[in-house]
Amino acid sequence: MIASVALWSSGSALVTPGATMIALAGFPKIGGAASDLVGFLPVGIGLMGTALAALLFNNLLKALETAMPSMRILALLAHLGLSPKRNGCTDSIEAGSHPSIPVDLHR
Repeated sequence: MIASVALWSSGSALVTPGATMIALAGFPKIGGAASDLVGFLPVGIGLMGTALAALLFNNLLKALETAMPSMRILALLAHLGLSPKRNGCTDSIEAGSHPSIPVDLHR
């Protein structure tokens, strides 16, 4: 059980900084506030989840066995529900047309 939690935490530690940087790249004016929110949300959600697990389960192992798979399913559903829908469009995005897409200076 501990090995799976360690693997989960290590993977999250490797992915989160890059994902946060990419997500905030298009919003330079509110980057600080958004970064603070990204830091606060896992702690706040963890607090609420821990309190909920303490209310629902008397056994710590049973709480972990239920919470870890539940969070994976919730993350998958959030990804599927929040990811942009692809409609088969093959239009390309021009460089410089969006703040997160750098302008090609060598044209």
